[in-house]
Amino acid sequence: MIKNNKGFTVVEMGISFCLIFTICILLFQIILTVKDVYIRENIETTLLSKQGILLNRIYKDLDSKGVSSVEAIATPSTQTSNYKFTFQDNTESLLTFTELDGKYQKIQYDDYIWDISDNSIKTATNVEFIPSEVIEGKEYFSIRLDIQNDLTEDTNYGITIFHELTH
Repeated sequence: MIKNNKGFTVVEMGISFCLIFTICILLFQIILTVKDVYIRENIETTLLSKQGILLNRIYKDLDSKGVSSVEAIATPSTQTSNYKFTFQDNTESLLTFTELDGKYQKIQYDDYIWDISDNSIKTATNVEFIPSEVIEGKEYFSIRLDIQNDLTEDTNYGITIFHELTH
């Protein structure tokens, strides 16, 4: 009897399928990890970009016009925090934080609006305003809003304004 040695045994086929299945699972895990990194980096880039644009506009005005006063404007609604900048050239700008459901959803400075109502925002809840603080004979003000993302918990994407008042 002539033996036919062409082909695979059932054991060889089983081992081949197990190896292929294991490699597919590992590749799928890599794809999911890369996807998560992409999403996290995209959100981080977007938040940093919007933060930079807003702070650039505010500091450009503060540096070029010289801010003489900053005051919190009371509103009938408790859902907004308004801060009026009065400059040395007697122009004014308004910085507004709009709150909904205990979380800030929108920041507006003049015509620039940063909508932070994205579901990825973890916290944007506390605005801190210090209207006048004297350090080494100079008067400063500060406004701060912390914004954190669910995916990057340790990074603050909020705005911090600390500037000298010029009278």
